[in-house]
Amino acid sequence: MKSRPAIKRLLDKAFGDFIKARDGYKCVQCGTTYQPTAGHLITRTCESTRWDEDNVFCQFQGHNFRHEHTPHLFINWYIDKFGLEKYQELCRKAADHSIHYSRPDLLNLCNLYKEKL
Repeated sequence: MKSRPAIKRLLDKAFGDFIKARDGYKCVQCGTTYQPTAGHLITRTCESTRWDEDNVFCQFQGHNFRHEHTPHLFINWYIDKFGLEKYQELCRKAADHSIHYSRPDLLNLCNLYKEKL
């Protein structure tokens, strides 16, 4: 049986591939198709929102890296697109540290995103 970190890597790949395909391999901020990545509005370290479709969008690699130092650009884009309430809801979800995925949960998510792709 695969370790939890190995399963998380597989899920990250399946989820990231799904996100990029969902967004047409175009950066949601500028529209470029150059170096698409799966950019997390709220950091990947928050497992409660790490694989949340409302938290992750296709970003060109430069925007994804820039977000680390100037997060307000991505946050403002999100609020303009989805509204402050949705952003606050996502922040509340990220702050919920009671969410913990078991290995079977992670495998199920991985299979779900492989199927969705």
